[in-house]
Amino acid sequence: MIWRSLSVLVLGVLLLGAAPEGTRAGRSARGAEELPPPRTELFTVLFTGETRGNLTPCSCPDGPWGGLARRVGYLESRREETRGPVLSLHTGGFLPVGAVPLRNDPKAEVQLVSLLMESVLRSRIDVLALEPGERDYLAQIAPDLWWRLDPYSLDCVPPSPPRVVSLGGTPVAILALDESLDDQVLESAGRKARAVAELVFVLARADGVSGRRIAARTGADLVILSFGVRTETPVRYENSWVVGAGREGKEIGELRLERTEQGLRVADYRLVPMDETVPVHAVTDELVRHLLDDFGPGWRTLLTPVE
Repeated sequence: MIWRSLSVLVLGVLLLGAAPEGTRAGRSARGAEELPPPRTELFTVLFTGETRGNLTPCSCPDGPWGGLARRVGYLESRREETRGPVLSLHTGGFLPVGAVPLRNDPKAEVQLVSLLMESVLRSRIDVLALEPGERDYLAQIAPDLWWRLDPYSLDCVPPSPPRVVSLGGTPVAILALDESLDDQVLESAGRKARAVAELVFVLARADGVSGRRIAARTGADLVILSFGVRTETPVRYENSWVVGAGREGKEIGELRLERTEQGLRVADYRLVPMDETVPVHAVTDELVRHLLDDFGPGWRTLLTPVE
């Protein structure tokens, strides 16, 4: 507050006594204008990772979570029903690794990868982290879909330039980084991101140990770890909030963040199990069933609980 001279201040007090009620409402008992309340911003971050082409819920009797149709349904519905700005992130690992429940058939490969790419788009993922080699593979196997997915993708090795998005008018720079990157690369990526945005979020292809190094070197406001890390509560490490993406393909993380003049605060955090209470995305569910019926053991077989 800028203080006036004594004579002006006295005049203001005299005038206040004759001022109408509407004028007095914005002033304190001493005649000074009340300070506006501190500026706060609330927004939601939805995140997942290491989904690895998981098509159906796990057949485990004690934890039948997961399934592509549930993930798509949850991400789509949460974006629609959540108040305020929403950001959806995929930390990477969305393609299968190892055996898949489909025949070794080129047509099956194309249909599976296309279905996974379509599901990222249906989920309205804002940023997808890519592993080395995935960009060329996707562009080759499904070029018609790749041109739609490309604007939302970030390479982690070597790291792409930060992608800047707006959350309620706040510029946020998003990076995809791998644990194999050395300290200088991480520090450089963090500086470049901070130069173009007020907040920096990192999608870290890392576990808990290497993820803390990434947090320290980048100075990010938020670091989301991908490799099966399940943090019960957000962890404060130096200047960063660090969270894990949970069980691969079976949970989706949700953060409610508050940006105040003092910095970023976690207002709420949870890992949501993709269980039977989660409504499926109907179109995705039908496509999964057709794919398994045409090229695999059938969707009913895969959903049968293991004894």
